[in-house]
Amino acid sequence: MSKSHNVGFNNGCKLLFWNDRCYAAGGHGFWQWHSKLVEFVEATGEWDLQPTEHDPHHITNVSTWWNGETSKLVAIELPDSRTLEGTMAPAVRSLEFGTDWTWSWDGRVNPALSTHFSTNSLVPFDLKHYFAWVGLHKTLILDKRDMSYVFSDILNLRALDDVGFRSLSKSLYRHITTKNGEVQLRIIPSAGGEAVERTWDIRKAFQESSSQALSFVVPAEFSEDTVRPEERVAASWSPWLLALGLLALVLFATGFLFGQKRGNALPQPQSPDVKPSITTEDPKSRGPHQMSDLTRQFLDLKSPSFDTAELNQLLAFTEDLSEETRRARRAQAVRKVNQEYELWYNQPLIIRTKDTLDRRRTIYLIQRHSDNA
Repeated sequence: MSKSHNVGFNNGCKLLFWNDRCYAAGGHGFWQWHSKLVEFVEATGEWDLQPTEHDPHHITNVSTWWNGETSKLVAIELPDSRTLEGTMAPAVRSLEFGTDWTWSWDGRVNPALSTHFSTNSLVPFDLKHYFAWVGLHKTLILDKRDMSYVFSDILNLRALDDVGFRSLSKSLYRHITTKNGEVQLRIIPSAGGEAVERTWDIRKAFQESSSQALSFVVPAEFSEDTVRPEERVAASWSPWLLALGLLALVLFATGFLFGQKRGNALPQPQSPDVKPSITTEDPKSRGPHQMSDLTRQFLDLKSPSFDTAELNQLLAFTEDLSEETRRARRAQAVRKVNQEYELWYNQPLIIRTKDTLDRRRTIYLIQRHSDNA
């Protein structure tokens, strides 16, 4: 159904449905590991960005689950985050849909689970009330309702391999259902042959071990990442920009030295009536005049701040645009302006924050560089 050209943008993402709308969170693609949240718009056949605040660095479907009863997306952030004590730990983050779209810090994964999560071979299954990580010998089962966990012998990776679930063969069709607390796998060979079916009762396995349940999340305070999504995009280009800058510097120095040697070898013209022109203009002062029309629109604003309605008017949105499309285009415009401004002044121009009097309102602040104030 998708008509988007961004194929492969969110490999390994977490797919979910909220209010009969399809969302994809995180994944990787286009040389980027991310936690972006996108919504599939059936009318256009494309994915629209849902901007979020304080988002994690990276999440995948292996460590992210959906709680439909609370409309919360919960994830273990990758890689580990730094606590206030200076240690690195896997942070548990959550995003409640339909509120202010801000990720919160819930704590850290229980240190007792470090061995289980030390492998990359875990296979996840997301059920209504449970989330299960199938490991080499045991399965870790999480109850989403109270965030408690148990270990169970009900399932392991060998059992999945016995039915061919992890086989890379393209001649297999895999069908997964998770209803009534059960995981049912159906493996069908496309070239013919008998289908294999297996069912594991995850709910029953948890209840049988519930007396030994422990807390999955323990309290922890982290040094909150204040980097905004649009700055991360610019930061991802910084190594390339640095390399290009060094290359340009080397080429400039080589050309300058070559020109000096050549100039010294040639006779210099003597003309007392002609004086060399001296320019006192700072090259950076030409920056704003060479920026795009969109960036100059924001630079020409007299007010140091504006709200969403004023931004809609500035971007000349028409009445026929949906709110999802407007939200995506606003984020795209702010990101484009900040990327361009950072090339000149090494800082974003537009800062997005919440209204102190009404947290539901978004306020955009213009912060000009001292050379461009």
